[in-house]
Amino acid sequence: MKQVLQNELSKKIHPDIVKEILNEYESVCTDFSTENNLNILASSGRFVDMVLAGIRYWYDSTSVNLNTVSFDSLYNTIIGLPRRKRDSEEDLLLLEIPNVAKAIYTIRNKKRGAHRKDFDPIMQDRIFLKNSVDWILASLLFVFHTKSEKDIQGIIETLVQKEIPLIEEFEDGGVLILRKMSFSQKLLLLLYRQTGMITKKRLRDISKPKYNSEFNTNLSNLKVGLFIYINGENIKITQRGILEVETKILKNE
Repeated sequence: MKQVLQNELSKKIHPDIVKEILNEYESVCTDFSTENNLNILASSGRFVDMVLAGIRYWYDSTSVNLNTVSFDSLYNTIIGLPRRKRDSEEDLLLLEIPNVAKAIYTIRNKKRGAHRKDFDPIMQDRIFLKNSVDWILASLLFVFHTKSEKDIQGIIETLVQKEIPLIEEFEDGGVLILRKMSFSQKLLLLLYRQTGMITKKRLRDISKPKYNSEFNTNLSNLKVGLFIYINGENIKITQRGILEVETKILKNE
């Protein structure tokens, strides 16, 4: 997926900037899943630096030194750029994305200092940083993509799917669950990770049942138990299924 993102975003942003954006995005994802509170401040801050540099380049091919980005200066420049089309995409690039980036940068700067009072909501901040970074990257892809709407929707859904420490995904699309559990629990966990529907074929591919009967039987049992919804070849976890994952499968994580 990284190569697809590189190709799509490089249509309008210099490839070197896109490479840095994606590298920092990967760092944010790693820092989030490993609960590295200090590193995620640095990676999310560097991510928004690169994003603003990318937007500046998109606007009129102005290059920014990626090693000496001044966030506040670049943010103020972008917010003040004359609007050329005044459409929703331009508003997204010149206003909405920079403002979300500003919120990320503000948290980064505050957290570098002393903790606030007796309670420091770092977990909430970490979730906000990850979700905001996801939203920014998905928004850039939405604006700049050249692929079909269906393909892009699939990529965006993958970007914003839940980060679960129990699940590790690899470059070839393979998925590994890092704890022993029943096959039905495995299916539920994989469905929980999705933000939308998934095809039976895709679920079968990533769950790797020993036999087709193992897949079909467990899927049927989950449906009977109202843990999943099936419509033809498409599957989605229900609210009952989500509760099952959060209160039992992930309870001790």
